[in-house]
Amino acid sequence: MNAPDFPVILLARPAGWPVGQTPRERAIEKAHAPMPSYRLSPNIHFCVCDDALIFLDVARDTYFRFSGRQRDWFESIRAAGANQDLNGPEAGFAERLVAKQILTRDRQTGVPLSAACFTPPVACLSRLACTDTSTRVVPTAGHMMLATLSAWWLEHACRFEHVVASVQQWKANTARRPAPSVEHVLELASRFHALTPYFFSTHDACRFRSLALIRFLTVFGVQADWVFGVRLCPFGAHCWVEYNGVILNEDLDTVTEFRPIMTI
Repeated sequence: MNAPDFPVILLARPAGWPVGQTPRERAIEKAHAPMPSYRLSPNIHFCVCDDALIFLDVARDTYFRFSGRQRDWFESIRAAGANQDLNGPEAGFAERLVAKQILTRDRQTGVPLSAACFTPPVACLSRLACTDTSTRVVPTAGHMMLATLSAWWLEHACRFEHVVASVQQWKANTARRPAPSVEHVLELASRFHALTPYFFSTHDACRFRSLALIRFLTVFGVQADWVFGVRLCPFGAHCWVEYNGVILNEDLDTVTEFRPIMTI
């Protein structure tokens, strides 16, 4: 056979490319990279608490737990390899969780099967020195009324998942404002607490008070965190508001009794 009468250009393969694989093939391989078969439904949150797994279902506004064999099965689901088929009772348990909308196979809406993990707070408002707010209560009374009415309406007229979505939207609306200093936030929280005897009773639950405080702070451009925690023995659930590791409406000793399960 005669040699071709046109030039032949040999292109060197860049370092790091697998032999026999083109850029397009690499892109296709990456797009089809194995993913976990099961993922957590977006409204489900959980944490490890002693020898059990505690779950919060935001859509149903309820808590539940897995212990014993159920915890072992769930851990097997979490540890299963990518696209790996489960066998035995774990497989049936996973499908029941999918039916109950605790797990999902949807790779777009589902979230990783990771337990809640948060940085513990380092201080609380009640133990920090704050500026006297007695002369500044009147200018913020209108904001307090707005926060209280907003929290009351959400708590009495809306599902919990709508409450969570509203808080997320409040915080998103303040995202473009510069982050205030911790000192400024502590002063605002002190103003809030100075007004609470005029708006709240001692029977108001922690969720309502925290929701009102979150709304009050977002009016002033503060993106505080609404943290939910649980304990196992005896079972209890609690929530509080934090800003940069400082608890704004609870004592530090009380909060340490609870394991965070969700933050907004």
